[in-house]
This record gives sequence, C-alpha cells and structure tokens, in this order.
Amino acid sequence: MSTYMPTGQVVEENNTPQIRSVGQGEWVRTGRGQFERTILIINFQPLTNTGGARTYTGVTRVHSNITLEPGGDSYNAVNRFDVYNPSGQLVTTGQNTSHANRCGFDSSIPVCLGLQTAPK
Repeated sequence: MSTYMPTGQVVEENNTPQIRSVGQGEWVRTGRGQFERTILIINFQPLTNTGGARTYTGVTRVHSNITLEPGGDSYNAVNRFDVYNPSGQLVTTGQNTSHANRCGFDSSIPVCLGLQTAPK
C-alpha cells in the first residue's frame, strides 16, 4: 500500500517477507499520466537470527516509473531496486513490475484489493 501526498512525499508498505522499515520517499509528475517515484527502505536481519533485536543490514533504494491507467484509478509501474550493505556498497540490483489500485475514502475492500472494479 502506497500513500502519495500532494506535496510530493510517498510512504509505502508491502507484503515482502523481509524484515524492513516502511519505505519513504518522493514522487514527481514527468508527463501526462506519467510519474517517477524513489523510496528508501531500511533492511534488518530476521529476528530469529538476532535474538529478537533488529539488526541493521543495509538500505534498499527503489526507483519506479509509473503509468496511470485511463481514469486514474490504478497504475502500472516498472521498479528498479538497488540494495546496499551497511558500508554503503552496492551488493545487488534488480527489477520488477507492480500494479496498484486507488483505495479512496468510499472504496470497498474488494475494489482496493483489485477483486472488483469500482462502480462508475
């Protein structure tokens, strides 16, 4: 789930199995229905490996190119990520895609989850 503020900040939580912070970053409009977003995520070792303490393992930077679908109620993104160790050295990179639906004040949970389309 991502929350985009009108002042250009973004906060993201997702269903990754990794132990990590909430992603925080910024977004900008790059064209009609086009946006870029960059977030930083702090990574930690699994709690079972650390006796219950959160041990810092590095940072992930995710840069996304986002395209709104017609109507603006959902988007598709191509995401590139860079993972850095605690010394700031790049250790791995990757790319994935994502799809998100707008979940507004009056939206039903099935609409938010993409199981139904919003009534027009």
